[in-house]
This record gives sequence, structure tokens and C-alpha cells, in this order.
Amino acid sequence: MICRESLKTEYGENVPIGTDELAKVRSKAISIEMYVNWFEDE
Repeated sequence: MICRESLKTEYGENVPIGTDELAKVRSKAISIEMYVNWFEDE
């Protein structure tokens, strides 16, 4: 899990923790990461 006060988005902007937008970015990043790792493990 990402436990920072802010997260750099693909646009280079800092998004404060706790916003709905950040939740979307985090869940998207996590699912993409798992997807990529799954392929690398095969």
C-alpha cells in the first residue's frame, strides 16, 4: 500500500491523500502492477 502524504500522478502533480481521485489512481496503479507481475511470474 502507498502510505505517503501525497502521490505523484502521471501528470507530475501531487495529489493529497484522502481524495476520491487518489483512491482511483491508487486502485488503478495497484491493479496494473498486479497484472504486470502476474505476467512476469508466468
